[in-house]
Amino acid sequence: MKNNGSNGNGNRRGDDKNGGRRVTDQPVRPFVLADRKTSFDTIEELRSLLERAERGEVIGFAYAILKPRQRYEIGYTGQFLEYRDAAIAPISRLLQDIMSE
Repeated sequence: MKNNGSNGNGNRRGDDKNGGRRVTDQPVRPFVLADRKTSFDTIEELRSLLERAERGEVIGFAYAILKPRQRYEIGYTGQFLEYRDAAIAPISRLLQDIMSE
């Protein structure tokens, strides 16, 4: 999935009047998710993936879903069900990409 610089509320980082910096008097605990908000970039990406799957451009899908309260779901579909070892390389690459950011 691509990261288009969105901060999850429809604005790109740095587009607000504070230059993208957080302005608050409340302390922020590390690794705690903010309020539940609609993730417009997630919705946009899912719509794009659905359109590509309907055209036959996506025949397998492996996913990790982050839910409120730091819960998650993982899974795989399509050709990855039949050829599970084919999912290993792309998932490994995703892990490398996540860890390098």
